[in-house]
Amino acid sequence: MLARVQSVAPDLRIVCLHGKLPADDIDDRMMSFVEGAADVLLATNIVESGLDIPRANTIVICWPEKFGLAQLHQLRGRVGRSGIRAFAYLLSDSGSERSEKRLAVLEEFNRPGAGFAISARDLDLRGAGDVLSERQSGHVQVFGPVLYSHLLKLASEKADDRTAHLWVPDLNLPVGDMLPAGYVQSEAVRLEIYGRVARCRCEDELDDLEEETSRRFGRLPPAARDFFAAARLRIDCRRRGIIRLDVGPDALAATFLPGRLRKSKARSLQRDGDRVVYISNGREGPLGKVEEFLDLLDE
Repeated sequence: MLARVQSVAPDLRIVCLHGKLPADDIDDRMMSFVEGAADVLLATNIVESGLDIPRANTIVICWPEKFGLAQLHQLRGRVGRSGIRAFAYLLSDSGSERSEKRLAVLEEFNRPGAGFAISARDLDLRGAGDVLSERQSGHVQVFGPVLYSHLLKLASEKADDRTAHLWVPDLNLPVGDMLPAGYVQSEAVRLEIYGRVARCRCEDELDDLEEETSRRFGRLPPAARDFFAAARLRIDCRRRGIIRLDVGPDALAATFLPGRLRKSKARSLQRDGDRVVYISNGREGPLGKVEEFLDLLDE
């Protein structure tokens, strides 16, 4: 969509861009500006990041007080991406002291790589919010403060020998690995139980949680029993050094950490490096096959 503004310049060509357009239209209009078929790109903040248009040398941002400083930093970075001198104009109708302080930050931090400093200053000016209250949105509200703090602690651990313990076995089982919504109806409570299960480091802790769950919500249905059985299996795999377990209808395969696979006398185990394949003709059910396989490993 190209529009001509006769009152400004007879030959001025403008292309409009916003996020509600179909993807194909966005691509077509963007390319018309990139290729020079349009002189002006009139857009929302959809152009905030990810665009590299060397021929663009001027950007005009209206009502910058409605954007965060990090957004404004990204927007002004859409120009000046070549050897051509570029200009960024911020047009505001707000004369408040707070707006002036925020815009002064952009003048102060105008060097390359200043994004982090701008984000930190924006945090100081706008505040970090009430992290642990009901008003908090995002991950804290979804996971809960305890699990969020636990995940944050794991993510912020320094790279030392302790990081060797920060792994979870990858289990591919043909059984459900979630609590039924009809059993624990509250999504928030289900997430709480998932978080507590993830923090269990031994079977005793998991047994206590399973018993507590049955007291709170009644007798465990088969899907809930499978959920706790899979969690118990994950603890056992971690103890044995099994990083991946794939269970199929007739066989299963286990991949171990280097050096953790012990020699076994069982002839039904096919070993290939740190990977073991077991073809089962015994117990029924995927979890029964896994128990049979683990028993063979102990022989």
